[in-house]
Amino acid sequence: MIGAMAGLRITTIFTFMSLIITLQTSSAQRFDIKVTETPVIAPVGSDADLGCSLVPADSAESMTIKFHRGDPNSYVYVYNKNPYDPGSQDEKYKDRTEFLTENIRQGQVTLKIKNVQPSDTGSYTCLFVAPNHYSTGIVELQLAGNYRAAPRNDQEACNNNQEASKNYQAASKRFQAASKRFQAASKRFQASKAG
Repeated sequence: MIGAMAGLRITTIFTFMSLIITLQTSSAQRFDIKVTETPVIAPVGSDADLGCSLVPADSAESMTIKFHRGDPNSYVYVYNKNPYDPGSQDEKYKDRTEFLTENIRQGQVTLKIKNVQPSDTGSYTCLFVAPNHYSTGIVELQLAGNYRAAPRNDQEACNNNQEASKNYQAASKRFQAASKRFQAASKRFQASKAG
């Protein structure tokens, strides 16, 4: 009986220690992503640095790190424990990206987009993947000056035209209302002068 109780205690202690080790291991893999101040603003033709880092700071050398826009299967850049994986990179970013890893041991990476074009504006998702956890951050890229991103397709161009038409109609209604108020005020003024 005493031997059985001692065995039960030892089993309980080992189970408890295993649980603590498991919790420590799984909590060590939990992290969030902090992005550089957004939006990142860059003139056309310049370079833009989109930075992401782990919180809490930890090495990201053994992680897979991906940057993408819109379609999560079309990547701007993929780091898979190697500096470069060109196989899944979107064609329009080939030869225009550089992945800066000098601070990767502190969990900080930067995607440099070279020769920024109007079509580069928008949201970039930064994805860090560890064996038991992943997290994302979003960095916004905007162009300096009065540039607007080119429509991605005919539907987007149509939507932009419809929005512009609605804005014009609303402005036209506001102008007509202001014109009526001005005419009414002018009539009151004329009446007060005559009276």
